[in-house]
Amino acid sequence: MADALVSTLLEKLASVIQQEIEQEVRLIVGVEKEVENLSRTLATIQAVLKDAEKKQVMDNLVKLWLEDLKDVAYDMDDVLDEWSTGILKSQIQMLDDVDGHLRAKKTVCIFNLFCSCVCFKQIGLRHDIGHRIETIKERLNEIATKKDTFGLASNTNSDERRWKEVIRLETSYEIDESKIFGRDREREIIRSKVLSDNSQPEEVPIISIVGMGGLGKTTLAQLVFSDDRVKTHFEKRVWVCVSEPFDKVRIAKEIITGMDEQVENNISWPDLHHQLNKSIEGRDFLLVLDDVWTEDSRDWEPFHFSLNHGARKVAKMMGKADTYNLGKLSDEDCWRLLSSIAFPGEKSENLERIGWKIANKCKGVPLSAKTLGGLLRFRKPTIQDWQDVLESEIWELQEVEKEILPSLLLSYYDLPSHMKRCFLYCAIFPKDDKIEKEKLINLWMAQGFLDESSMGRRTSNPDMTGELYLNNLVMRSFLQDVSEKYKAMYSIHDLLHDLAQYLTRNDCYVVSATSIKLEDFNSSKARHLTLILNGGNMDSVFPSTSTLKAKKNLRTFQVLMNPGKYDYISLTTSIVNIFKHFTCLRALDLSKSGLTELQLREVDKLIHLRYLDSSWTELRELPETISNLYNLQTLIVEHCWNLCKLPEGIGRMLKLRHLQIDRTDQLSCLPQGIGKLSSLRTLSNFVVGDLNTGAKGGGCKIDELKGLTYLQGELTFEGLKNVADGEEASRAELHNKPHLRGLVLFFNGVYGENRLTEKRTEDVLENLNPHPNLERLEIRWYPSAKFPNNWLMMKDPEFLLSSNLQSLELQGCMKCTQLPSTIAKLPFLEELNVSGMEDVINMSCEFFGVDDGSGEREGWSRKLFPRLKLLYISSMPNLEEVIEVGRRAYAMPPEVDYVVLPQAKHTARDPGRCPTKGIENW
Repeated sequence: MADALVSTLLEKLASVIQQEIEQEVRLIVGVEKEVENLSRTLATIQAVLKDAEKKQVMDNLVKLWLEDLKDVAYDMDDVLDEWSTGILKSQIQMLDDVDGHLRAKKTVCIFNLFCSCVCFKQIGLRHDIGHRIETIKERLNEIATKKDTFGLASNTNSDERRWKEVIRLETSYEIDESKIFGRDREREIIRSKVLSDNSQPEEVPIISIVGMGGLGKTTLAQLVFSDDRVKTHFEKRVWVCVSEPFDKVRIAKEIITGMDEQVENNISWPDLHHQLNKSIEGRDFLLVLDDVWTEDSRDWEPFHFSLNHGARKVAKMMGKADTYNLGKLSDEDCWRLLSSIAFPGEKSENLERIGWKIANKCKGVPLSAKTLGGLLRFRKPTIQDWQDVLESEIWELQEVEKEILPSLLLSYYDLPSHMKRCFLYCAIFPKDDKIEKEKLINLWMAQGFLDESSMGRRTSNPDMTGELYLNNLVMRSFLQDVSEKYKAMYSIHDLLHDLAQYLTRNDCYVVSATSIKLEDFNSSKARHLTLILNGGNMDSVFPSTSTLKAKKNLRTFQVLMNPGKYDYISLTTSIVNIFKHFTCLRALDLSKSGLTELQLREVDKLIHLRYLDSSWTELRELPETISNLYNLQTLIVEHCWNLCKLPEGIGRMLKLRHLQIDRTDQLSCLPQGIGKLSSLRTLSNFVVGDLNTGAKGGGCKIDELKGLTYLQGELTFEGLKNVADGEEASRAELHNKPHLRGLVLFFNGVYGENRLTEKRTEDVLENLNPHPNLERLEIRWYPSAKFPNNWLMMKDPEFLLSSNLQSLELQGCMKCTQLPSTIAKLPFLEELNVSGMEDVINMSCEFFGVDDGSGEREGWSRKLFPRLKLLYISSMPNLEEVIEVGRRAYAMPPEVDYVVLPQAKHTARDPGRCPTKGIENW
């Protein structure tokens, strides 16, 4: 961790001087010599850090030395960040001056006075930064002198070079998680127990899998849970992760929802218990309770009666159970698992002898074999490199084994410094938490882990860097991919979570407000705090201002609801105190907190803030002072249904990369200036300003998208009725945005208007032609009777052949009498959803681009819809004919899943109930 901090500081020292030169802003004059001295001192310290981090486990003095170094590094990082922010602020103020202060002589006079005030403030900032740099230099010199007393060995940058070589060669590699070795016998035993029918009718059969951490208990349970014979044997299968702390309410709710039933948020335990009984009564189901820690059988007493209402099976639960002790793997199976990861291709006979010895040190623990396999994969395939792993002194650290497995610590030390800090940061999440990919990468970016020094350059892409780090942590088994259908998610094994918390025990805290008060633990040096609440008033957690002041060094503060609790947190004076005292924050997460407003005078005190999440709150508007957060990179206000206003000065937030404003229904427009945000990568929703409103109140026009060429992900347009004409639409230049993958076009509010309006919307749609890289397109409430003839109708053969479109949805286009004619020729289309097109009578020749009677039907039938998997048709009451060419129904590929619902109740697989012609032959 210290190595990563020092590396970052060296980058920032060079960056801030370069920034002054490039922006022609000299905030601190004559400081180059001081920076040079600091850089030299840091470099001498950095040379011994790798050895120091290993020795801190055995030598308490080295550990204290590293703690002092981290404190200085954090303080220095804050100073450099304020320095860089001061330069950026000067640049933005100069841009504002050009825009708004040089329009008249009178304004120039006001501007001169304004400049005097700014200069006065800059002088104060310059003096403060200069003084603090001098203090840091003295502290750093003292630390550099002490290092010589510990006999620390100097290291080279060979690890970093090796990491760069691996990045070039192996970024596409993915571990096959289905490769499980040495568990066939155990799987068969557990499966036979689960499928057996020997228990008494009045008893609930329970199978408890026990064993030390890392043996693969969860993996074994997953194998049985997903077994085909088990799937067909049970009516329902439910998986619940129990974890700590034990929460009977959450467990009961997850069992009920697993039975496909709804449950109220604020339900009393007696009512919940009654619903649990009803949901499982008489049903044949398998329940897996994973990650059970509690040994108190009284915790399970409320469930015994309920589960006896089930028909037969329950697995892996504490109590009277058929206990199965999971054993360790054999050395041979450990070697097979380790080598399958260490060697992506053919095994090396020269290394196999050493590899067997390393596998023996795993002591039969699969997690050890997996992490060591990841370690060796990134080592050079030489005898010396593998021998170094085998002979590492970490294997001899007996005191470490009480806390963590030596194999995990060894694998951690082999990580490059920038990946170490990314892994350790995961300690801010509770155990068994599922972490969203985008959130984790954006939090890493907020902490400066993704090469922040180069973020201002157009060629840099920290999002891609974060994804690269994430993939490699998965490759090394430090993180596990648990992605869901529509979300990329990751988790961390309990033992690895323990490792991260062990190594960040003075930096990261995850605190449950039910078990401890914030003032009851020593966290004066805490840098990252996650607070888990059960609802109620947060003022009870922050009882005094002194408690807050003691945590002034926090860089991450996130409030999470206890799983299973859905009450909003009440924030009153606490939020003001957070802004006053947590001025070092890089990341602030107040989502689902019942927040109604941000204090106008306090928000801009958080000058270091990079990540702000206020989603799922009662916010009505964001204060104008938000636009003074010049370093903000991620702003999330999605699902804020009352939000009606964003800051007018948002164009000054030049580092903003992700603006997530989904489900903000009251937001009538975006402020002008969005087009200045050249760093913007995510803009989830674009609300077009009203034509009939004045320049300021009318908000942002669609042409401000012109320069935002790096937009990625999905973009939704609302208020397209406010686009003046096709020419204005063309100025958005969607065809120049190759990274956009999804596009949703809402023409709401224009249906039923005159032909001139229809012609205008036709022109608008025609000129919103996206880049061929687009994968998903959705058009809603299009008001015209026909679609334009260019890109959407696929008249351009080059666009058609190069299109990557995989999903197309046409909904509520009620005046359209026909569908785009050549959709069926799209080479990669997998899903087609057509809904609410009331005037469409048939979907035959014109829809599929077949010239009936031309004699080409047989030829076309082999070319149309080459990849279609889902065809969904609904709310089309006048539909009479589907895919019928002449007398012969068009033969669709057999793997397509057809869903045809002309009256919202008919299915294609039940032709007797469906009045649509041609269905019989599907």
